[in-house]
Amino acid sequence: MDSRVARLRKQISHCDRSLWSLFALVLISVFATPAVLAQVSVLTRRNDNLRSGVNSSETILTQQSVRTRFGKLWTLFADAKIMAQPLYVANLVVPAANIIGATAKTKCANGCNAVIFATMKGTVYAYMADQKPITTNDTLLWATYLSDGNACKCGATGPQNGSGNFDMWAVDDPWWGVLSTPVIDLGANTIYVVTWTNDQQYRVYGLSLTTGQVQKGPTVVQGTVGAETFAANTNGWIQRRKQRAGLLLSNGLLYVAFGGDTTEGLAGWLFVYDAATLAMKTIWSPTSGGRNGGIWMAGDAPAADASGNVYLQTGNGDLVPGSQRFGDSIVKLRFQNNAISVSGFFAPCNQMLLDRCDLDQGSSGAVLFDEFVIGGGKDGRLYLMKADKMPGYTPGPFPPPADACMPAQPDCTDYLERSKQRELAVRDGRGRSAESLPVRERTFQCSSDEARYVDAAETKPG
Repeated sequence: MDSRVARLRKQISHCDRSLWSLFALVLISVFATPAVLAQVSVLTRRNDNLRSGVNSSETILTQQSVRTRFGKLWTLFADAKIMAQPLYVANLVVPAANIIGATAKTKCANGCNAVIFATMKGTVYAYMADQKPITTNDTLLWATYLSDGNACKCGATGPQNGSGNFDMWAVDDPWWGVLSTPVIDLGANTIYVVTWTNDQQYRVYGLSLTTGQVQKGPTVVQGTVGAETFAANTNGWIQRRKQRAGLLLSNGLLYVAFGGDTTEGLAGWLFVYDAATLAMKTIWSPTSGGRNGGIWMAGDAPAADASGNVYLQTGNGDLVPGSQRFGDSIVKLRFQNNAISVSGFFAPCNQMLLDRCDLDQGSSGAVLFDEFVIGGGKDGRLYLMKADKMPGYTPGPFPPPADACMPAQPDCTDYLERSKQRELAVRDGRGRSAESLPVRERTFQCSSDEARYVDAAETKPG
């Protein structure tokens, strides 16, 4: 494949940095009648397990309509910040006895389109998607607060963390509840959610999609990789790992990934559960016996193909493939015989520099399309390769000197060709980084970075 990079830069204002920084969900759309609005359910992060971000059935949102008739419709109440992606279920039928809002009771007897989202206080909401609210809850279908009251001992105040234990920047304090994007199984009438409470434990829930009631779990996230235990039971112990990556549901398995700001021990953990029972099947770490390797991906979820292979990117950490340590890598995983194995991987030739300079390869997720996988990291490069022929690791002709960090980065792109994979985009000297998952539209891959630029790379056979 040859690639042609077309730069479509647009500087986005600092105040628009995060739509979900409001304590409300803002619904934005073209000004169309409710009956015309999209009927395609969005059940997982970035629309599908390929993480394409594409709605191929979209007919309303065009360049013209977005340019002339796109804007805020209304806001929906939430009890805390919303960091997870909202999900959408077309024609959700909720029993009338379970509907909270008065307008919802009247208009949703035979089903209505619903938007579902979770907050950093641990509450999951389901609202009518096409109806402007008059009060804070008249379009509310159901709401469920997920907190183990006996363990949390936080009462009405909710789970709090104001000390920066999870996030060294403390940008999401004081609330810590649901950080990751849930996933919905329509066939099982279940939405899966992971939340944290003040007892320092994470719990996995399966909620009824139609009532919000807990129907599976909660299962406390716990286990051991090598000599390291995920959660201790000693007084004063503090959980420092973040469940930021979106949840993946694939072939009856629920994948829950963790990262963290700690520089000691394992930051990266991947728990695999039986979706039907929430019984744990296995645990895997990308840096077992080593350090770091967090799976955070800026909130993106692991990708999966039709055969059940799982693809994810890892953050800074040890890279010793012979010892099954895969820091700063794109990794292909296979669940078989109740265990996870690595069936392919790629690490950039400058991985030592990435690790030393906090330039995580895993600052975004992987995207699958056709027979390819694509991923990129903080150093601003996108890497495209065949999913069944991932090239592994060919180190550059250094180790980097101690002071070799951004922007004076040694170049080793000649090793990329030797590895039989391609760079789609090269750094342009702005110190930009990819911290948003690439989105595929036709033959274009679009991504954005910390500086809020949007790039499009067109791929052509050759």
